[in-house]
Amino acid sequence: MQPYIENAVTEALDNTNRVSTISPNITPRQTSLAAEFSYTALTQGVAVAPEVTPIAERHALNLRTRVEIGSPTLSNSEEWLPVKVTVALENNPFDTNTLHASHDYKLILKKRGPLSSLLKPLGDIRQTAPKTVAKITTQLVADLVDKRACQTLAGQMTVRGGKLTIPFGRLDGLSTHHLAYTDGRDTAYEILEITSIADHEATLRPLDSATNAKELAGKAVQFMELKR
Repeated sequence: MQPYIENAVTEALDNTNRVSTISPNITPRQTSLAAEFSYTALTQGVAVAPEVTPIAERHALNLRTRVEIGSPTLSNSEEWLPVKVTVALENNPFDTNTLHASHDYKLILKKRGPLSSLLKPLGDIRQTAPKTVAKITTQLVADLVDKRACQTLAGQMTVRGGKLTIPFGRLDGLSTHHLAYTDGRDTAYEILEITSIADHEATLRPLDSATNAKELAGKAVQFMELKR
C-alpha cells in the first residue's frame, strides 16, 4: 500500500496551486557491497539528495502519514477491517501548532449472509484497498493544506543588524500592504510597518519612533492587510 499512497498524495500536492513537494533524503544503511549486490539497495533504493535551497528546506513542512489497519472483524452481514488514517503537517516555521487530522474507516472485505451472493461483488481487495486508503489520505492532506493556507501569519520577531525581522515574506502571502501588530507596553498594541520584503523574510519598523526595536525582540506579531 505504501508506494501507492505516497504516489497519490505527491501527485495531488504537485497539482495544488502554490504547493510543491520535496522528497525526503533517506539514506540506506551503509554497506561495502556494490549496489547491484546489496539487499538494502535493491529493497530501499539508493537515496539521492534532493536539490533544495536552504530557505526552501527551512520553510518546508514535514508531512507525516500514519495508516493503522486492525484485525478482520465479523458481523452478521459483513467482514471488515478497521482502518485509521492520521496525517500531520509538522515543522511549522510560523508558530508551534501542528496541524493534524484523522479518519476512521471500515474497509469491507466480504458480505455475509443468505443474500451475499446477490449483492454487487466488492472486487479484488488487494486492488481496491490501496485506492480507497489513498483517496482518504489525499483528502485529509488537501484539507490540512487549505487550513494552513488560511492560518493567520504570526511569528516571533528577531533583531539582526539593529533591525527587526520576521521569518516569512512574499512567498508566504505577505506584502507591503500588511501592517504588523503586537502587545504594547504603555498601549494595547504596538503597530509596525514593513520596510523591506524578500521571498521568505521581511524587515519591520515600529510606527512609534520612540520605540526601540530591541525591546520588541522575541515578541510575537500578527498581520492585518490594508485595503489597496
